[in-house]
Amino acid sequence: MANARLKIGLLTDNYPFSGDAPPSTPGGIGTYTQLVAEELARLGHEAHVFAFASVPRHRCIEHNGVRLWQLPAWSRRRQMTVAQAAEFTLRHRNDALMLSRYSALSGLRLAVSANGAFDLIESPDAGAMGELVRGKRFTARYAVRLHCVPPADWPKDGTPLERDTGADVKAADVVTAPTEFARRSAIGFWGCDPARIVVVHNPLRPVAVATGSWPEGPSAVLFGRLGWQKGVDFFAGAIGRVAARIPDFRATFIGPDMTWIQGEPRWATGQMATAVIRQAAERSGGTGRYRVRAPMGHDALIEAVRAHSLCVFPSRTETFGMALTEAMAWGVPCVASDIPPFRELADGNCVFAPVGSEAALADAVTAMLSNPEEARRMAARAIERARAYSVERVVPQLLKAWFA
Repeated sequence: MANARLKIGLLTDNYPFSGDAPPSTPGGIGTYTQLVAEELARLGHEAHVFAFASVPRHRCIEHNGVRLWQLPAWSRRRQMTVAQAAEFTLRHRNDALMLSRYSALSGLRLAVSANGAFDLIESPDAGAMGELVRGKRFTARYAVRLHCVPPADWPKDGTPLERDTGADVKAADVVTAPTEFARRSAIGFWGCDPARIVVVHNPLRPVAVATGSWPEGPSAVLFGRLGWQKGVDFFAGAIGRVAARIPDFRATFIGPDMTWIQGEPRWATGQMATAVIRQAAERSGGTGRYRVRAPMGHDALIEAVRAHSLCVFPSRTETFGMALTEAMAWGVPCVASDIPPFRELADGNCVFAPVGSEAALADAVTAMLSNPEEARRMAARAIERARAYSVERVVPQLLKAWFA
């Protein structure tokens, strides 16, 4: 099977490239899907991606060897009156994903009718789209990619989405997880057969080794989606503590501003993360010592990140940790929260701080900035560690897991 030309379809709820439609934010399942699909195409396989986009009707475009099927989101509701849309929403359980599934199902039917059935179709766990694939002769095999495993105390049967996701995971021919932590979480949460879940890391883009000099001035950067999960308030709350010991210290946040959706006692649910950052920085004495930059393209992001002394990733929870592994590959020293996925990916190649402790985070950042030689050595080791996550290594592992 390894040498055969395979037809593989990847479903995703977002995709960084969408032609002339607005692209989604890089990161998460979208970036995973793009890198895997483009590498499959480079290896000579027929790769199809099904992604939602701001388009009025279904269409298929070619990009980097991948057949990208753009699915209109909420297409049926757009053609309805307000009353019809309300009735339709109530009838279909008031779930946006349920509406989007009709669009995805139409895209799959178009692809199969035009090019024949797939050897394998993979969908992310959070999309709960397995029911679109299983039992419809669309594909010989069905796979699930664990992307955002719920915490152990999450209600398994609380919503239709959780029930459908659990059914997908249990009924798939193969399930892949980005970390051993994600694998164990899926086993515990959904009661999966451990033998059916294979750990295959998320892939990284190829990147040139850094050749520039060490950045001038002490600085730290957090990049990624700016939200509760990423612990941006912890970093903001540590800025003043670091600046009290290193007066020239400056901090940067790079990424899309997210709505604060969790019930963190100090912050109002529903406000934007930038407001939380401002309040946390003011409380810690860090006012005027940080900036927030908008999302940027991959090459510009690498350049911006490498202009800092180190990266900070104080996440509350992760399934993998794409930003951390990217920073490792880019040769930038890292301070990260001590959570299982980060330990698994970077143990010995970054400095860890307890989750939620602004004081401990500030201590770790200060220690790294005070010892640049050790930081450089750690960054050099991290580059070697990150090679294991290159897309050239990951995709063959995926193929082996999918068709074992």
